[in-house]
Amino acid sequence: VTTINAKQAKKIVEQLRPGVVFPMHYGDSRFFKLDPIESFTALFPAEQLKWLDSSTVRVRFSDLTDRPIVYILSPQNHN
Repeated sequence: VTTINAKQAKKIVEQLRPGVVFPMHYGDSRFFKLDPIESFTALFPAEQLKWLDSSTVRVRFSDLTDRPIVYILSPQNHN
């Protein structure tokens, strides 16, 4: 596997203490079965999670708090 699992990713978030987090490398990829996004998001309180119906987001300084916000973007449409 070429990436870390959900618990390892959460540990890195705790160490780095970023203002925002964008999960990636989850679910079934072409070659690997990775942890589902829910394995990662379950490690955070609901108020820190922002599920978006978009593949883009604008984060403003005023959006930041002392706890990271985890943005879960919708996959980009490949039509």
